[in-house]
Formats: sequence, C-alpha cells, structure tokens
Amino acid sequence: MVLGNMVTNLINTSIAPAQRMLIADSFVHALRASIDEGNIH
Repeated sequence: MVLGNMVTNLINTSIAPAQRMLIADSFVHALRASIDEGNIH
C-alpha cells in the first residue's frame, strides 16, 4: 500500500496531466504481468 501511495504521488507531481492515465495504466499492466498466481507462499 505504501508503494502505491508513493507511485501515485510521483505520477501526480512529476508527470504532465495529459500523460498520467497512460503512465498509470502502464504501471498496472506491468504489475499484473509480474504476479505469479500459482506460487503462494
């Protein structure tokens, strides 16, 4: 959750408003692609 807040702050303060949704969607896509649902610790 802390990482999500940090990324949100970074996007809102460093990225032009017109590009924010594209960057956020790219981040979500990369995060989902990195999750391995088969290995639960």
